[in-house]
Amino acid sequence: MAKHRNRRSAFTQVVLTIVAAFLAVPLVHAAFMAISSHEVDRTSAAFRARDEALAKARVFVSSAPDIASLDLRTSPNDARPVAPDQLIHEWRVVS
Repeated sequence: MAKHRNRRSAFTQVVLTIVAAFLAVPLVHAAFMAISSHEVDRTSAAFRARDEALAKARVFVSSAPDIASLDLRTSPNDARPVAPDQLIHEWRVVS
């Protein structure tokens, strides 16, 4: 009977430890955010470079093309496109 109680006690301790760790996550997050918050210098060269990189990375366009009219079988930017009916005889890996 004593072994059964010890097992139950160990199981209870493990469950309570997991619950306590789960409940402590928001507190740790709040403490980390309070410690690490700082003012951002929006006039620095690094911030301007980051802002320019993000501006170049925008992929949304203001006027979307008519999807039904586009031929999506080939790439519009390919300098040497492959015709849809052309057989490909060999592949070369370019690195």
